[in-house]
Amino acid sequence: MSLRPFLEECRARGEVVEEGSASSELEAASIIARHDGGPVVVIGDVDGKGIPVVSGLCGARGRIYRALGVDEGTFYSKVSEALRDPLKPRVVEEARFTEVDGGASVDRLPILRHYEGEGGRYITAGVVVARDPDGGFQNASIHRLMVLRGDALAIRLVPRHLYSMYRRAEERGVELGVAVVIGVHPAVLFAASCSPPLGVDELWVANRLMGGALTVARTPRLGLEVPSEAEIVIEGVMRPGERAVEGPFRDVTGAYDEAREQPVVRVLRVYMRRDPMYHDVLPASCEHRLLMGMPREVAIWEAVRMVVPRVRAVRLTPGGFNWLHAVVAIGKQWEGDGKNAIMAAFTGHPSLKHVVVVDEDVDVDDPVAVERAIALNVQGDEDIVLVRGARGSTLDPSSMRRGVTCKVGVDATRRVEA
Repeated sequence: MSLRPFLEECRARGEVVEEGSASSELEAASIIARHDGGPVVVIGDVDGKGIPVVSGLCGARGRIYRALGVDEGTFYSKVSEALRDPLKPRVVEEARFTEVDGGASVDRLPILRHYEGEGGRYITAGVVVARDPDGGFQNASIHRLMVLRGDALAIRLVPRHLYSMYRRAEERGVELGVAVVIGVHPAVLFAASCSPPLGVDELWVANRLMGGALTVARTPRLGLEVPSEAEIVIEGVMRPGERAVEGPFRDVTGAYDEAREQPVVRVLRVYMRRDPMYHDVLPASCEHRLLMGMPREVAIWEAVRMVVPRVRAVRLTPGGFNWLHAVVAIGKQWEGDGKNAIMAAFTGHPSLKHVVVVDEDVDVDDPVAVERAIALNVQGDEDIVLVRGARGSTLDPSSMRRGVTCKVGVDATRRVEA
């Protein structure tokens, strides 16, 4: 259960495009962009470093479903169960990623510069594993890392779990050790994109999603438990108070996130397989949006099903960058169910800006069907809910004061006959 057998399965299905060689300076990214939302792209060599670059592994909803062993009907419940009841992976002594010692620099890796407006070359598919300085538990999450030089990376932290762990280490004046894991099975990437409670190791969530097939091994210097079949692992430390300018970076909406002071990861050692593959997620691509958005669909599903009897499907839509807009299909029984679902959806995904609630026979992937539900069922003075001055997403360029926005919910369900 690693990147390679999944990639081979994609090849067998005719879902892989092979490209020859390219430069890491914009050219490789432009090749990946041409195939966005379609096949997996494998670029055989970048900058003559002899390491293939793979992109688009999670660039289609169907591929993510296959990686998790689910379909549309079982997706929400299986992910929800894995978050509630994660499974500890088996620890093994042998790790494929220790076959080659790459030294204390990332310069051997084909790290891409994706867009002219970005601040530098970025690692975009790195699962960052760290151990809490207090509780001893591990956390795994995806963070972008900008190359400052071969032995130093600037890491973007937002106020979530890794940020909290680093702040606690800073308060004690100690370093926080991290492992940046590149090239893993898509289920690991998906789990690392979820947000279980602090103290729940996302690798345990991944193992549950993978049916117990994930094995982990301890990194040589820091002893962090990471997927044993990973392609590349970078061990590093985040020192108290050390910051560097990170950004700009093209985020999920296609707009550039501003440059700001962020913590620095000092590279201790780079380990890799004998013939490694490097996974890159093109910023603002389908792969980027789906990895961010699909775990939030599960969160919305869980929140809405607390207030209505049935939730058939939740979709964070492509037009809303799989982040700002949602369509929720419910089995309505009583008048008011639609409005309760609206409020629950905003609770389940606080970054959500607009949500349309439809009946369960409406295809959430068909924008014409959703628009027809609005046309036939909505009276503006009765069925539109406005929530002014709510905290939304800082990724919304129209929002005010760091994400404060007006949220809109549309109840497009049919009236229930008394």
